Amino acid sequence: MMALVKQLIGMLTVIWVVVTGVFILLHLAPGDPVGIMLGESVGMDEGLLRKQLGLDLSLWYQYQHFLYGVVQGDWGYSIFYHKPVLTLILERLPATLTLAVLAIAIAICIALPLGIIAAVHKGAWQDKTAMLFALIGMSIPGFVLGPILIIVLAVDHGWFPVSGMNAPYAWFLPAITLGTALAAILTRMLRASLLEVLHDDYIRTARAKGVSESRVLIMHALRNAFLPILTLLGLQLGALLGGAVITETVFDWPGLGLLLIESINRRDYPLVLGAILLITLFYVMVNNLLEIAYRWLDPRIRNHDTGQG
Repeated sequence: MMALVKQLIGMLTVIWVVVTGVFILLHLAPGDPVGIMLGESVGMDEGLLRKQLGLDLSLWYQYQHFLYGVVQGDWGYSIFYHKPVLTLILERLPATLTLAVLAIAIAICIALPLGIIAAVHKGAWQDKTAMLFALIGMSIPGFVLGPILIIVLAVDHGWFPVSGMNAPYAWFLPAITLGTALAAILTRMLRASLLEVLHDDYIRTARAKGVSESRVLIMHALRNAFLPILTLLGLQLGALLGGAVITETVFDWPGLGLLLIESINRRDYPLVLGAILLITLFYVMVNNLLEIAYRWLDPRIRNHDTGQG
């Protein structure tokens, strides 16, 4: 019970530190939402508009008001859209989750066979080819790969739409852009993890008992080698939720990342804070779910937690 309380306090502390840091940096950054809005409106009084938006209040009062609203489930109203922040975020969240899940699925489909082949054929041409792909995948940033895919596959050949998400297969190019870099990282990590466990005693015992090599690899080695992969996947899912800003901007994908970059440009403080808060909550939840998955996958962790030898 004490461990659970400490874990909960740690979660709340992380969320508070991140949100507070973002709140301070936002208000220290140059630019003013009132100035941006008055650039689009004629005849509006700056002082009146600032009062309507609550920006005439002290920074400390705005901070207290924001935290109090979050505790009550009220994340405030968007300065630009004049709608509840939570409503706007929930409208965009499905698009980002869809893109993140598709990117991870593509990454797993690429990395799983490549990582296994590279580990089994260590030092051979198969291993070198897989590692070359991983190096290229990690070296090409999304803001370079995305436009290349658009020019080659969308503009030149017309196989996929250039932007948006309503056209058939509109998800393919942004998902490939996000999934390629993740696949490269997963391939290298899976290879390294498999090489660590393939020479352990339980692997030699399974082989001595006459278990087929494919069963040894999949049922024994891969399960134990998958623990660091699980960590990376969980953290990358959280990163994709908020880190797909460039990809969503390049492909005009109406997700949380595009909403966040638009809100930053407009100095829409409540919307930026709400998006960051959701991303932080997601990270914290993923980390705790990973701990549960660890206990299920690795009996040594379960035994340590229960005090067994």
